Amino acid sequence: MYVGRDNVYLLYIAVCLTEIMATYSFS
Repeated sequence: MYVGRDNVYLLYIAVCLTEIMATYSFS
């Protein structure tokens, strides 16, 4: 299965946003 560069970029952003929201929620 080929994963496009754009898909990887969007996935990276989604993970980063999840981490940021989690950190903000716990702090």
